[in-house]
Amino acid sequence: MKSILQVIAVVVMIILDSNGTKINKCQGDNAPSINDLKVMLGNCTDEVPCVLTAGETYNFEQKFKAPKDVDDLQSNAFGLVFTYLISIKSASDPEACKKIENTKGMTGVCPLKKGENYIYKNAIKIKENEIRASINVQWHLTHANESLTCFEIPIKIQDK
Repeated sequence: MKSILQVIAVVVMIILDSNGTKINKCQGDNAPSINDLKVMLGNCTDEVPCVLTAGETYNFEQKFKAPKDVDDLQSNAFGLVFTYLISIKSASDPEACKKIENTKGMTGVCPLKKGENYIYKNAIKIKENEIRASINVQWHLTHANESLTCFEIPIKIQDK
């Protein structure tokens, strides 16, 4: 199960076509809005689940507007199993600021300023031996244990 979740976390980090990937709002009263988010994951667009192939590497891009000033940022990914969130450690990044770009293309731009646009980029390889499965992945950018962005993507890992 852990291996599947790690693959799913990898899936969450991928570049999509210009239309973006269909994402869902995280559940809960305090979940951040997805109105200012654009996520690109591989070739995924509006079709769900987003289908990823074992053995392939996918780029992930999340464009967002900072909802507040922050001096550091972490990324966290979780697999949704029934009603439980299971951490996907391979997709977590305690120093996400190193992968944040501003609109001028400069990388590692923390601190972030409220209202400014940023892009978080990462890449993950889906291992050949990952279990083929469908799962919802919930992905967060957090500061001081507060989710600044949060979205869900249903994914499916398949054979080549």
